[in-house]
Amino acid sequence: MDMPGYPTAEEIVPLSPLHVPAAVDPLNEVQGTDAYSDEEALITETNETVAGHSPRISHLDAVLSLAPDQSEKDEEIIETPDTRFFPALQLREVLAEIMSHMDIATNAAAARVSTLWSSVALDALYRTSPELLNLLSILAPIAESSFARELVPSDWVRFSRYATRVRSLSHETNGSLSSRHLSESVFQELALSRPSMELLPNLQTLRWTASRPRFLRSALVFIHKGLTSLTLSITRPDGAKFLESIFYMLSERTPNLTHFELDCPRPVSEYEDSFVTFLSSLQRLRRLVLPHFFLTTAVMHALGPLPDLLDIVLQKGDHVGASKDLASLSFPTNRDFFPCIRTLSLDSSLFEAQRLLGSKGSRGFSTLTELHISSLALESPHDIQSFIACIPEFCPNLTSLMLALLALSVVSPSHPTEITLPILKPVLNIPHLIDFGITYNYPLKLTNADVAVLAENWPNLRSLYLCESSYDTHERSATSLTLHSLLPFAKHCSKLEQLGIFIDACPPESSDDDCLDLTSTRKTFESLKLLLVGQSFLPPASVVPTALFLAEILPPNCEFSTGCTDRPHCFSPVYHEASPNPESDDAFQSRLNQWAEVKKLVPAFHSVKMGERERAQQAEQQRRELADEVESLKKQLAALQGTSTQR
Repeated sequence: MDMPGYPTAEEIVPLSPLHVPAAVDPLNEVQGTDAYSDEEALITETNETVAGHSPRISHLDAVLSLAPDQSEKDEEIIETPDTRFFPALQLREVLAEIMSHMDIATNAAAARVSTLWSSVALDALYRTSPELLNLLSILAPIAESSFARELVPSDWVRFSRYATRVRSLSHETNGSLSSRHLSESVFQELALSRPSMELLPNLQTLRWTASRPRFLRSALVFIHKGLTSLTLSITRPDGAKFLESIFYMLSERTPNLTHFELDCPRPVSEYEDSFVTFLSSLQRLRRLVLPHFFLTTAVMHALGPLPDLLDIVLQKGDHVGASKDLASLSFPTNRDFFPCIRTLSLDSSLFEAQRLLGSKGSRGFSTLTELHISSLALESPHDIQSFIACIPEFCPNLTSLMLALLALSVVSPSHPTEITLPILKPVLNIPHLIDFGITYNYPLKLTNADVAVLAENWPNLRSLYLCESSYDTHERSATSLTLHSLLPFAKHCSKLEQLGIFIDACPPESSDDDCLDLTSTRKTFESLKLLLVGQSFLPPASVVPTALFLAEILPPNCEFSTGCTDRPHCFSPVYHEASPNPESDDAFQSRLNQWAEVKKLVPAFHSVKMGERERAQQAEQQRRELADEVESLKKQLAALQGTSTQR
């Protein structure tokens, strides 16, 4: 049976019903106690008549299939006990705020209360679209990955009630034959039968993952001029076959994009002209996320004039472009380019990056707060020092500087490779810098005393990564830093949350003790959340002492990590291009195995430490109580002696 104001049998997505207890179902209060049972019978009957649908559904799908649309009913609000006693529940803005924090099942139930509640609840339910298969099933049943019949105008009338509510849509077309897969024929039917170009007219965010060219083109069905955020992810090289034509079409259809993200296994040089045309059309673009090696000379010249561009981010992902596309890289030097850039990632030499920063003159990049450079070759210490030294003049408000200077192994470098304290010391002149990271092929040539200088002069430091992953390092003499190099940071950097450092975890030489104040009671890190030791040296005999040391200075909730990390300062696109899945040699693996033992022991020692602390506190409390009792007895004794003397 069909109930007034609720979806008909054709409208209900053919899914198993959500079993909501009648005692808490608002539908029973509004339309009687039999309403829910009638609705359940209706859905069950519908399920039985639709063949070929998978019974495996998500909780979200089942709930959305029950949510009715009362938007076409009269605006009269059905008075329930809640709205009578709480008039605020009749205000749309109040309801929208409340329902934005409610779960799916509760919003589905709220959609049955009244006309007003139904409209607000459905907005909350469909704002982020459910699985695309279930959304499109409102048009017509889907069996074996295709529509069971051709679409007719009445299907689109029914669909429009829900389509206008969708603000965000995510879909992955992987070409599988699972029951949740949508075939190409579904998108062809949508394109042929839709009454207007805007399938989801209020859609603002689209995330589309495709493995094959035809599935990538299917995304165009949902593209319209109101779209503000677009993410395209392509999982296979042949999936990017039609990217050139797609970017030309996007340049006409997406003038209001503010966010664009691309993940593609094909180098940008294969479709650079169309990609540049597309980027040049995005006059409102604010954030751009691309794979490494995509910022070619032409791309940078297209991005420079964009008036609202804030963030250019090169992501660490499964795909990178081709380093040969940057062989003749030359950044634009127009003083009017990048007028309000805030975050900037570059694949370039430090010399070319410095030329870009200096192109706008003193304080030319005053809006820049985050800078990430991935070098294409082994940089010299002189160039590193020169680049860091120019930051205060050109980027006075920089708060984060990440230098991924890890290049392919060089057997005989043509320049020195020792990065010492004088090379890094200019970072202390960057007034607002609180995040700094550097990765190099070799460990930094720092001593415990050098680290103490950095810590003492950097009290507001939030995160610091000192080349914890050094690929070309097999000699323990390569580093002078020991476990005690951690102590200055614990003492002076109370805001430090993340620390990466390459050390030799053997006990320090006695001469090192003179450089630091190594008292028996060590200072514990106050805010540290993550300690990275990368591929640091750790002899087997030092496993237990190292774990004891770390348990003493690390907070109980601090995460401890070893090996290569996925943080921007560590990722080398050059290494990734040469070997996407590098395997550690035996020496590295042996170190990692030793640190894995430390990682297991530290929590256990933390527990012992906490137990000792509790016992010490209990013993101190008992001592105080005994002292108070002794003092009380002394007073009583003195009083008795005084009384005896008077007699």
